[in-house]
Amino acid sequence: LVALTLCIGFAGLIFQQILVTLAKNRSKYLSLNIMTTGVLVGLLLAIEPNFVTSVHHVMQNTLELEYNSTELWQFTLFYLLVPPIVLGLGIPGGLIGPSLTAGALIGALLSVSMGGWGHNVDATTLSLIGMAAMLSAVIHAPLAALLAVFELSGSVQTLTLAMTVIVLSDLMMRSLFRMPSIFERLLTAQGLSRDTHLYRRVMMSSNVRDLMDD
Repeated sequence: LVALTLCIGFAGLIFQQILVTLAKNRSKYLSLNIMTTGVLVGLLLAIEPNFVTSVHHVMQNTLELEYNSTELWQFTLFYLLVPPIVLGLGIPGGLIGPSLTAGALIGALLSVSMGGWGHNVDATTLSLIGMAAMLSAVIHAPLAALLAVFELSGSVQTLTLAMTVIVLSDLMMRSLFRMPSIFERLLTAQGLSRDTHLYRRVMMSSNVRDLMDD
């Protein structure tokens, strides 16, 4: 679990840094960003056509232990680097799916490595824990991550193990790396603030009866 926590912590850091750095420095021309993304993804698909597999199927295949160590390495690097690049360039897309899949791949890869060292670990359990920890490390939503693990596993034991890794990886991101949520960092990169004091004051200045009368 300690090894998984460290891997997830550094993976979350890499994921966030790539996305936020590109969001700050990307071109203001969306067409140029789309062309850059198309060339990058096209080259990667020419090298490895399996990268076109949907996020859902990659996650499912990982949990079902369908990939060998080489494929796990390839998909791990792909999901750790390409989604934040694409999102950082301003291309609309999801953040939660790639985060979950990257975590599952890291967990599966770690289980394969530990198996080679003579340690007997459950690869599916480690993948589930990795999914939740990676999601929490990126978006700082530990409760949502725990619920996702419990829905997928239905196991209290897995939930307890996941809680340990989630808390430690979240502390690693917040305390060691001093990284807030990816959404907060993206707002800051755009010159926006998450301070809701003004909006709360405006909402509190009106009551329901006045709004209904209007």
